[in-house]
Amino acid sequence: MRLDGAASWKCLRIVSLTGTWSAWLMVVVVLGGCGAEPHAEVDTGPRVASADHHMHIQSAEAALNLDRAREAVEPPPEGETLDPSPTFGAADAIAALDAAGLEGGVLLSNAYMFAMPDVEVTDELAKVLAENDYVAEQAALFPERLVGLCSVNPLADYALDEIERCGQDSRLTGLKLHLANSDVDLRNDEHVEVLAEVFRRLGELRMPVLIHMRTRNPEYGPVDVNIFIERVLSQAPELPIQIAHMAGWGGYDAATDAALAAFVEAFDQGTLARERFSFGLGAVVFQPEAADNDQRAERVRQSNQNLASRLRELGLDLVVYATDWPAWPPGSEPRTAIERNLELIRSALPLSEEELERVLANVGVLFDGR
Repeated sequence: MRLDGAASWKCLRIVSLTGTWSAWLMVVVVLGGCGAEPHAEVDTGPRVASADHHMHIQSAEAALNLDRAREAVEPPPEGETLDPSPTFGAADAIAALDAAGLEGGVLLSNAYMFAMPDVEVTDELAKVLAENDYVAEQAALFPERLVGLCSVNPLADYALDEIERCGQDSRLTGLKLHLANSDVDLRNDEHVEVLAEVFRRLGELRMPVLIHMRTRNPEYGPVDVNIFIERVLSQAPELPIQIAHMAGWGGYDAATDAALAAFVEAFDQGTLARERFSFGLGAVVFQPEAADNDQRAERVRQSNQNLASRLRELGLDLVVYATDWPAWPPGSEPRTAIERNLELIRSALPLSEEELERVLANVGVLFDGR
C-alpha cells in the first residue's frame, strides 16, 4: 500500500498520562462513546497526514482481558469498579481516520495481552489465535486503507508457530511486539536469545515488525537498545522495523531520550540501515498548559523541546505520525481522537511548519508490504 498526504492542523489541551499501570500497559480505558456508525464514503477535504501508524482494535474477548489486566496491575479503590473497555473494529478506525482526514491506518492486535504474566487466562492459545484472526478479518474489510498486524508474546512457547501462521495470512502485513506487557527483559540472556530467534524467523518470512521496545526494567536505556541492535536486529538485517513511542512507552522522559539517542548513534556509525526504520510519535507529546502547576508545565515544555531536537538528529524522514488510538489522547471520543492528537502535535511539538508538514506526510515502512 502507498499513501500520499498534505498537512494542516488546529490546537488542543490535553491531560498527561498518569498512573503506575498505564505507563507500560499503554492501553488506557476509553471514557465515553465507543462505537462508530457504519462507514460511508465522504468528502473529507484535504488530507492532513498520510496515516496513523499505531491504532489498536479489539474483540469483545480482548476487551474483557484488558479489564482483567487493568484490575491486576492497578486495582480500583475498594467498593469501586472500572468502566468496561469497549470493542473496536475496522469501521471505528475508518470513522476516526475520516474525521481527521487521514488516508490509512495500521491496525494492531492485542493478542499479546492474553499472555501477560500479570493475568491468568484460560485457553490462552485459542484466544491469541482468535484475536489475531479478528484483526486479519477487520483489516481485510478496507484493504486499500488499513494494514493489519498480528501479535504474540515472544516468550510464549507457541510464539514461533503463531508467527508462522500469521506469516501465511495474506490479510496480515506484519507483527506487533510489546516487550513491557510481555515482560521481556533485554538484560536477560535467555530472553534475548528467544527474541533473536523470533527475529531470525521474521526475517525469513520478510514480516515487518512494530515494536514497543521499552521494558519494565527501571534501568532501561542505551544499554538495552545496543543489546537489541547487536543481538536481535542482527538476526534480520533487512527486516522493516517501526519503533513505537520513540523507543519509550509514552511521554518523553530522560530514559526514552537516551534510548532514542542510541539509535541515532547507530545510524551515524552505519551500524543500522536508515531505510528500514520508522519511529512512531504515538503518545509522546504532552500539552504544557494542561499541567497542574507551572513547574510541571515547564518540565513538559522542556521534554517537548528535547524531543524536537532529537527528531532533527534522527532525521525527520524516519518519523511517522502515530497516536495509539483509541486510548490517546486520554478522555477523547474515539471518533475524534486522531484529530485531537493532530491538534496536540501542532500546538505543543516545537517543530517548524515545514518540519511538521514533512513528518505528517511520511509513510512508514509498514505500508511497504511484504
